[in-house]
Amino acid sequence: MTEFQNASGISQLQSVFFYRDVVPDLLVRWKYDGMVELTNLIASWVANHCQISASYDLATIVPCHWRRRLTRGFDHMWLLANALAKTGLIELPTKTLTHSKPLPFLHLQAASDRHIDPDHFRTVCSVKGKRILIIDDVITSGATLRAAAAALNCNGAVEVSALTVATAREVLLPASRTRV
Repeated sequence: MTEFQNASGISQLQSVFFYRDVVPDLLVRWKYDGMVELTNLIASWVANHCQISASYDLATIVPCHWRRRLTRGFDHMWLLANALAKTGLIELPTKTLTHSKPLPFLHLQAASDRHIDPDHFRTVCSVKGKRILIIDDVITSGATLRAAAAALNCNGAVEVSALTVATAREVLLPASRTRV
């Protein structure tokens, strides 16, 4: 189990793979090189290697900022969440979060320097009283997930759990109660 410093907002976190070996190259090709055909492969691997409890009311994603989505031509996390729903791992995702400002290029910063303001995300639908499963590609410092969870919690979510494809941490994050 890995604990993150200044933990807040996430009740459970599961990462399926380590961000090393072939995983970074796979995710870079998918996310930045536009190889959307990798989406179903990644979804299949995630579905076969994780355990999601059915104790959530709504599945959602950490969305791309609209400018990045426009530049890339797709939102990789939206594609992944829908592919995960087709595998039966999760329910169909709901667009729940949007950016209040452009997301900084965190991948260009050291993990210790990454920060996202707590008010970075805002909700676009009601989450009051709901248990939320939020899906993201990679967790390095936890800054993005913390900011997303803060928006959900501030708008009434009773619990926020997270699933990431990979973790850059040295220890795989288990499905057990881990704080981000």
